[in-house]
Amino acid sequence: MTDDELLRAAIVARPDEDLPRLVYADFLQEAGQDDRAELIRVQCALERLPPTDPERPELTRREAELLAANMPVWRIAGLTGPQTFRRGMIESVETTAEALVRADPEVLRLSPVRHLRLVNADRWTADLANLPLWRRLQSLSLNNNNFGSGNRMSLLDAADMPELRSLSLRNNRLWPEAVMQLAETRVAGQLTRLDLSGNPVGDEGVATLAREPVFTGLRELILRSDELQEPDCVSAAGAESIAESQTLTSLEVLNFDSHYLGDAGLIHLAFSPNAEQLIELDLSFNDVGSSGGGVYRDFVVTSHFGQLRRLNLAGNALSDNDAFNLAHWANAAKMQWIDLRQINLDREVRARLEASPHAAKFLLDDPAAEYA
Repeated sequence: MTDDELLRAAIVARPDEDLPRLVYADFLQEAGQDDRAELIRVQCALERLPPTDPERPELTRREAELLAANMPVWRIAGLTGPQTFRRGMIESVETTAEALVRADPEVLRLSPVRHLRLVNADRWTADLANLPLWRRLQSLSLNNNNFGSGNRMSLLDAADMPELRSLSLRNNRLWPEAVMQLAETRVAGQLTRLDLSGNPVGDEGVATLAREPVFTGLRELILRSDELQEPDCVSAAGAESIAESQTLTSLEVLNFDSHYLGDAGLIHLAFSPNAEQLIELDLSFNDVGSSGGGVYRDFVVTSHFGQLRRLNLAGNALSDNDAFNLAHWANAAKMQWIDLRQINLDREVRARLEASPHAAKFLLDDPAAEYA
């Protein structure tokens, strides 16, 4: 191996340390690659500086200049799509599976890529499995492929991904049985974040997630509808499965955007011990409050949402009584925000929320637009 290759191999072997990168920067400068060396030093410095440090603006400006002037040369050749530098090296790649398969394997081996997004991967599963970058991947996005057709989940078994923690399979035509197939892959037990949005897994698929012990490590579960038809969406039964799960006991982020959980689904979640770790809950556009039964009355007093900091209720319904209960919810003082946008609020309800001691926490639509 050349000196350049040895130094890059050291970076790949110790990706969290700055020292191998700064040694490589010295080597590059001696080789006349001043801009490349400077990018490494600038980005390593930015990682260490606090957000308000006075040096950040100048370093950020210089980072942008270096990338704008040199990105076409510094990219991994042959890969389509964005490539993102972190601490001076390419760590994030978005490309097609075909381009990745055709790329120089030695270049991939010596690049500390830890975040990968692939499209058209379902046609290339056999060719992808032996590429040299899987072992260091922390997050993998296979959005908008077709892994629900045939045994395409085999890639998650064939590729060796011991560091993988985040997996996104959005819009892959995955039906309920595919969740069981996912549970049987060797990466399932490693995951802390799973995104199955846009797949018709329904209540049955959610029940599998809630039942299978392999998913015990999940901290984030993203299940947005992404315009699924109602029969393929999740209902209150799916929320009940999560509420009663002996597996999903450590969830910190739970997203059910645009399903049909309704009041019953909210109550199942609110009174579950599994809600005790939740920091963010998205129940936007879920027919919550549409029954007019005052769903918020009980949970603001006795729910398990003590750690909750971000609550999205946009696109649901809110009665005057519901607004009163939210306005006086003790936990609201600790919230970062409660999203109540795209709700048809009458003037009295809006006034009640705006008079709340927690008014700054409520995200509301512009009243000028609302009453136009």
